Amino acid sequence: MNNPVLKKKILVVVPSLSRGGAERQAALMATMLHDSGYHVVILTLYNDEIKYDFRATKVVDLLSSYEGYKKTRKLAFIKMIRQVLLKEKPDLICSFLTFITYLTSRANARLHIPQVDMVRNSYRHLSFLKKLMFHLYKNRITGLILQNKEQEAYYSRKLINKSFILYNSLDPDFVNVPFQTRATIRNFVALGRLMPQKDYGLMIMAFKEALISNSHLKLSIYGQGPLKTKLETLIKDQQLTAAITIHSHVSNVKEVLLRHDAFLMTSVYEGFPNAMMEAMATGLPVIATPFETGAITLLGHNERGTLVSRNPKEIAKAILTYEANPTLASEKAKLAYEYINHVSNPIYVKQQLLKIITKIFGEFQGEKSNNY
Repeated sequence: MNNPVLKKKILVVVPSLSRGGAERQAALMATMLHDSGYHVVILTLYNDEIKYDFRATKVVDLLSSYEGYKKTRKLAFIKMIRQVLLKEKPDLICSFLTFITYLTSRANARLHIPQVDMVRNSYRHLSFLKKLMFHLYKNRITGLILQNKEQEAYYSRKLINKSFILYNSLDPDFVNVPFQTRATIRNFVALGRLMPQKDYGLMIMAFKEALISNSHLKLSIYGQGPLKTKLETLIKDQQLTAAITIHSHVSNVKEVLLRHDAFLMTSVYEGFPNAMMEAMATGLPVIATPFETGAITLLGHNERGTLVSRNPKEIAKAILTYEANPTLASEKAKLAYEYINHVSNPIYVKQQLLKIITKIFGEFQGEKSNNY
């Protein structure tokens, strides 16, 4: 018996299959759709030797390297993407990140292929140029897939009416990791790109404040990025090298998290932070600033972690509270562990994704019927 799903082709468009959280979720989503019988083509702007694990019918790389990507003009990308659309003839386009969605929507002009914008970050913190891009394509796309309900605050009622919510999926390696109650909490960890939005400077100064009361505390920051030298200089200038260390990006994230006692995040904004999700999934107590979109969804109102204001003294107070009361911290961590293993379990996310895709196809078919 023929499976009607096999007749549907979905094009997933993403910068590459490495480097970032959007790319990781694109790889997971492609795998889920592929394993459900869809014909999945992944279109990347450039190839990268190091890739996230994925399964798909086909991968099309527009360019062979990141260096080539940086030298290529927008119009050239639009032409190349259009050639792929004409050749592959997808039934649906799922594009990740504002810049990618803009290029793809331009390439899709007059082809009328339904396109979904996979929203990744807070709209309010997009650059002026990316906000302009969004306003140029918002009326062309079929819908939005948001990462959490908090993101709805930045969109019009018209766009919300054609939006869906899909939580990020945990990598299967992080599902049902045995929960461990922390007897002591002294070794803190943070993971993520060393970018301004993460505000690691605030984290470092807050940790310095905590060290005044407890000199045994340690903080390990894992990540690469343009601020690495600046942050290392800050640590040195503040005479914190014995307590705070910056490490390169690692591939064995689960093992790194399990070696620590608690997780810190001081981001100004996020989409739906994979690093925090993975910390919750490994049973780490979490302290975070109330970054826009995702903080309350993940941690609730302090029942699944501790949300504190963007004030070094307040963050230090939360760090010292966890250190002094590991039982309280572990109780919050257990609730967070149970929560994230439900809402971001790959099986559950896959079920929600398939419902959304089915609805999008149904609504688009309805629109086409009404136009004839």
